[in-house]
Amino acid sequence: MPLLLKIPSLHFKIKLSQTYPSLSEINDLQRLMLLISIQ
Repeated sequence: MPLLLKIPSLHFKIKLSQTYPSLSEINDLQRLMLLISIQ
């Protein structure tokens, strides 16, 4: 989990996919894992 914190580009892609769903490259599981890791 902590490793995800070191990948800001991944976080950025998730933000993008939330703002522009058509650009989504990240599945819900990965998004959930990241949200858990940053809280």
